[in-house]
Amino acid sequence: MRANPNRAFALTQPNEDDQRRLKEQKRWHRLGRYVPNSLSAGTRILYGGVVLTWAAWSGIGVLFGHMWVLITSGGPIHFSGIAAVLFSIAVLAIAAVLVAHIVDHYDRRDNEESYAVVRRNLWWVAGGAFVLAWVTGCTSSVIAPGRVTFVGLIRTEDLAGFLESAAVTQTLRPIEGSMVRWLWMSVAWFVGVSLVLRAFKFRENPPPAVAVLYCYLVLLPLLATITLLLMWHVASGELLADTDSSELRRATVAWASTLLVACAGLWWLVIVATIGLVLKAAGVRAFAASFDAVGEDVA
Repeated sequence: MRANPNRAFALTQPNEDDQRRLKEQKRWHRLGRYVPNSLSAGTRILYGGVVLTWAAWSGIGVLFGHMWVLITSGGPIHFSGIAAVLFSIAVLAIAAVLVAHIVDHYDRRDNEESYAVVRRNLWWVAGGAFVLAWVTGCTSSVIAPGRVTFVGLIRTEDLAGFLESAAVTQTLRPIEGSMVRWLWMSVAWFVGVSLVLRAFKFRENPPPAVAVLYCYLVLLPLLATITLLLMWHVASGELLADTDSSELRRATVAWASTLLVACAGLWWLVIVATIGLVLKAAGVRAFAASFDAVGEDVA
């Protein structure tokens, strides 16, 4: 007779090596070999600046009830009323996507799928809010043209007290005329140098040295002048003195504030680029390489 094989059976505990191997196989099957999300220092600094800039941009719509989109093929786009608030939600959701990327960098656990789901849901929120803002804006312009529902947190009569700054006004008032002259000089300098670069065909593919000199000697003076003039017009109350309509005042303030936020974002890019150039020139390879990796991280 054959022996009963069940008699030789003995209870055993799961083997740790086998369990670890199975876990690795599941991980390979789901995501390939697990690699924690990693962003270079330069990318994290860049994302942080974008988050702050876009959060301030979204705050404009909540405070004043108006939102402006500056860079479009057909010129600036204006959202007002409920559409402005919806567009603010879309902008804030996109900023939250970048925050999720930064937080995921510091979270070394194997939970990349959870962060991917969060980012995907935020993109859906941003897209839905943008579509609703567009539909709301188009519908209101057709049903009640010229009529805007005020939804901002700051009333028109409180704008002056909210925006005026005695320190900025006292600092910039003595150089107001110089700022205007410097603006025209900066514009002329920008146009002249751009034409020279185009004549020598440097605009298409400029050498690195020419691109750096162009940014710091041509674009930076123009950016500084525009920033100071915007700060003067906002802090001195001149924007409110030029218009009589309360809705037009809020729209004008939102426009100037959007330009200021855009200038702040450009200054952040200048600072990040300058830090990278200084570190590279100083031979700090580790940090300089992290700034060089910004393009790869964003892509």
